[in-house]
Amino acid sequence: MDVIFVLGVSILLQFAAAFYALWLMRAVGGRLAWLALSGALFMMGVRRSLTFIAALEGYPARLPPLSTELVALLISALMVVAVVAIRPIFLGIRRSEQALAREIRRNQLILDSSPDGFVITDVDGCVREVNRAACRMLGHTAHTLIGHRLDEFEPSGSGVSITRHIRNLTDIGQAWFETRLRHSSGDIVELDVTAKYVAVGEERFVYIFFRDITARNQAEAELFRAREQALVTLEAIGDGVLTTDIDGNIQYMNPVAETLTGVRATEVMGLPLSAALRLRDEHDERDIEAPVQRCMQENRRFRMGVNALLTGAQQAASFSVELSVSPIHNADGGVVGTVIVLHDVTELRGLASQLIYQATHDSLTGLINRREFEVRLEQALESAASSSLPCALCYLDLDQFKVVNDTSGHVAGDELLRQLSHELEQNIRDADTLARLGGDEFGILLVDCDLARAEQVADKLRAVVQDFRFVWQQNIFEIGVSIGLVPIGSGASSLTDLLSAADSACYVAKENGRNRVHVFQHDDTELARHHGQMQWMQRIQRALDDDRFQIHAQSIMPLGDAAGNSPHVELLIRMLDENGEIIAPCNFISAAERYHLMPAVDRWVVRNTFSILARHDLAVSPVGMYAINLSGQSLGDELFLGDVLQMFDEFGVDPVRICFEITETAVIANIGHAQHFIEVLRERGCRFSLDDFGSGLSSFSYLKVLPVDFLKIDGSFVQAMLRDENDLTMVKSINQIGHVMGMQTVAEFVEDGSTLEHLRILGVDYAQGYVIDRPRPFIDTLPPRLRTLTGAV
Repeated sequence: MDVIFVLGVSILLQFAAAFYALWLMRAVGGRLAWLALSGALFMMGVRRSLTFIAALEGYPARLPPLSTELVALLISALMVVAVVAIRPIFLGIRRSEQALAREIRRNQLILDSSPDGFVITDVDGCVREVNRAACRMLGHTAHTLIGHRLDEFEPSGSGVSITRHIRNLTDIGQAWFETRLRHSSGDIVELDVTAKYVAVGEERFVYIFFRDITARNQAEAELFRAREQALVTLEAIGDGVLTTDIDGNIQYMNPVAETLTGVRATEVMGLPLSAALRLRDEHDERDIEAPVQRCMQENRRFRMGVNALLTGAQQAASFSVELSVSPIHNADGGVVGTVIVLHDVTELRGLASQLIYQATHDSLTGLINRREFEVRLEQALESAASSSLPCALCYLDLDQFKVVNDTSGHVAGDELLRQLSHELEQNIRDADTLARLGGDEFGILLVDCDLARAEQVADKLRAVVQDFRFVWQQNIFEIGVSIGLVPIGSGASSLTDLLSAADSACYVAKENGRNRVHVFQHDDTELARHHGQMQWMQRIQRALDDDRFQIHAQSIMPLGDAAGNSPHVELLIRMLDENGEIIAPCNFISAAERYHLMPAVDRWVVRNTFSILARHDLAVSPVGMYAINLSGQSLGDELFLGDVLQMFDEFGVDPVRICFEITETAVIANIGHAQHFIEVLRERGCRFSLDDFGSGLSSFSYLKVLPVDFLKIDGSFVQAMLRDENDLTMVKSINQIGHVMGMQTVAEFVEDGSTLEHLRILGVDYAQGYVIDRPRPFIDTLPPRLRTLTGAV
């Protein structure tokens, strides 16, 4: 019975140990080990159960020895104890494994969350493990990276291969280098690499840490480019640039600054600004300090430009400069120095001075010009009004100057003016002002000079000009000067009145024989006459502005062999006053010539004549030709010819129907211009008539060079030809010479039938005068049916 009991206890212990092992498998892990142990214990329990059943069946005859079963019981008990005792060991192992797993997970989490890439490779660079950052840097998944060598991702031309660096680690252990790998997108990724060789038992690994430095390298490259661009700009810029530190010591100078200061940057680097440049006022020579300290203290820009003169510390040359000082800030906005810009305005100020000089001086003679002279006259008038300081104005107009211009050219005339200006300057005081007012006219302001003294000075100047001899190409010229003298006293009026009085006095000096001095007086009759002409000038100008002129016409009748020709018409100018009354040309022509208004008057005549002729059909007009008078001033006006040609094109008038009348004296005074004027318009088809021929007593040789079509015999010969044999001879001679030279002749001022008949007998081609027709408005000469088409001009 003891054996049966021992067997039962042994079976219970074995099955208890088996089930406890299964429980431990769940509690402490180690599934395979506990499962195997539990299985073994269970099989032993089954075996003991079979022995127990056999013992029961053979009881009491066949029972196993008690000692044997006691040993089996002891073994079963020891197995239970062993299972219970091994539990803490397995529990410790499991906890260690769990801690290791947690550590691994934590490390993996750290590596995955790190911005740096991490790769584990073998010693040949084949990827074993990779973190997310490395995948992100290269644009690949871990699957596409693991198992591949890193040099497979290198772009061509990358230099030393990353695999070579890895293999070298077996000798050096650790390395730092930069490499380039290709992103899955094809872009190049620049990496800063830290690689470490690790040996674990027989295993050999390389831990590689990547840091993407693409953006950093790009920023550095951009910074380098910006710095290089700034340096190149500073080297090439036209301004001088210096920088200083917070203490005002020089940190940088560009080449222009070196040129302006005369020192090299290497010589003054780190020295105070005064070592390189010194500023002073170019007017009073006082030193000027560059506002470097104020710029840094007040943290704002300063500019200096007025009268600043830069004198280099080591050179004598000076430059006019505009200077600006601006603060330099650090990243926190604090002032750390200044930048100084020097703009060289030497040439600009020189040009400004030159422009000021040109604005106040005559370019030909170097004398004060009219504008500046008027400024000084204004000052003299103000002084005269506020003090008793007497002054005087001399207005000089050269006599016979035109002879030099016409015979030797404008170059000679200019040289005469230069030489004469020097002579005049030598004969006035430094306090007086000599100015060229224009052309051959000069003005002199005599300061602190009463009338008696002024007359002496004026007469002395007249004598100087009279004694002056101008030599040009073996020709010697003598000239004179007419001087108008006006005292400037406390009763002086405006500048305009002063200049007008001086001009009038000069005009009277010319009218009285030239080369003399005329003193202005308020009750001077000569001046009154000249003043009247000035008033006429103003009236003429207003009439031009208001279109208050009218064209009259006088017929020119053909005689003798020309009787079959169509009659001609001479167009004459009349002025209308403010009330519409007609003013004869003898009242205003001289004033228009005196004040050079004749070109404007002639333009009015030509334009309005062409306008009338363009507005009606000339084919039905019995008039064969229309004669328009031109003044000598218009012949000498370089723009007038162009205006006439433009008006022919504008109005479409047939040039064949137009004849221009020019006087003999006007032609002689402008022979060169007259020849050109006639030649150009004759090519268009115009004809020309030489008016008042014989009145100037000039040489008939002028006819050889003037291609005119008609000679108009001066009316002074025609009027008295039947009473004066000399006049008759002149008429015959002019008529014969004209015919010999292929010109037709026209007799003016034919006032009776006897004279008309005698002219026909002499063979004169045309006659004009009161016996034939009196001047009347042009509109009245048109055929009746055309008058309605034309305004009364």
